[in-house]
Amino acid sequence: QDPELPACAPGPRDSVVGCEESPGDSISPHPQKKKKEQSEAMARPVLLLAAIAAGNLLQGGNDAERMVAELASGTLPPSFWAWQTTAGPPPPPGPNPNVVWVPMTEEPMPTTAPELQACYGCECLFTFAPELLTGGNIADQFVCRGGAMAPKLRWAGQMHSLEGNSDGGHSIKPQSFALVVEDLDYPYGVGEAYNRVFTHYAAWNIPGNYTNYDEGVATKMYKGRTIVTVGTNDAGRQDYDPPCPTKGLHRIRVTLWALRAHLDVPAETPFREVLPKLEYLEMARSQFMGNVLARPQAVGLAQVESSKAFLRRIKNALR
Repeated sequence: QDPELPACAPGPRDSVVGCEESPGDSISPHPQKKKKEQSEAMARPVLLLAAIAAGNLLQGGNDAERMVAELASGTLPPSFWAWQTTAGPPPPPGPNPNVVWVPMTEEPMPTTAPELQACYGCECLFTFAPELLTGGNIADQFVCRGGAMAPKLRWAGQMHSLEGNSDGGHSIKPQSFALVVEDLDYPYGVGEAYNRVFTHYAAWNIPGNYTNYDEGVATKMYKGRTIVTVGTNDAGRQDYDPPCPTKGLHRIRVTLWALRAHLDVPAETPFREVLPKLEYLEMARSQFMGNVLARPQAVGLAQVESSKAFLRRIKNALR
């Protein structure tokens, strides 16, 4: 304790030693001690700022002199509260011998859980179609104004062989895949009566070790024969009939089937007869949807004449 500043300690019968009474009969510390505590409290931020300025001077900081000047004025500069970071070291000159190039891995799987029908045992099938879908819609390339000859997509997570397991498990490796593109709202669009499902494309016997499909896979040959069987669509042709709605919004469903065997069905077989065989050989199927909106088209002369006749009938009925 400072001998020059007597302590305020209680004495006998609640008396106070070394303290002065204020005019209001309240007990207050010695004035000199109070003044010393106030000066120490004011000196703390100044000392902290001085330490920061000294550190900047040692590191050769550009703002060290400015901080010293502000310190001399007795104020805290705005930079005292600002967040400051140090730039990282420059990268080493290339080529860097420590860098090892590795092949690109598959794109990450979706974070949402797959549908039950997309899984077989513990393995699930995932499809990716960034070229086929654009913001939830079928890309222009794959509708009637685009000219694509086949859908384009990739898949991952196909089932692996469990043959020879200790528990007697059988092989669950897909022997082939099938791809189907359907319009669920043909021909009038969503919510209209008398709609039906229209098959735009059907292909099967896609090899079980394939992980993508496009026009090149659809037309690939082996010993003079195409590997993939492109079936007959509902337009009566063995090709891709791109969606081309004339009215309303249409939902296009794309289904990839994983099959436990090859499908021994001629390409001329209508898809309604192929579908039961796909369901019988099905291991898993992955589906996604895309929308196609009808665009206004030029009205033909016959349509104009029929519209005029319709209007005449309405006028006659209103007379």
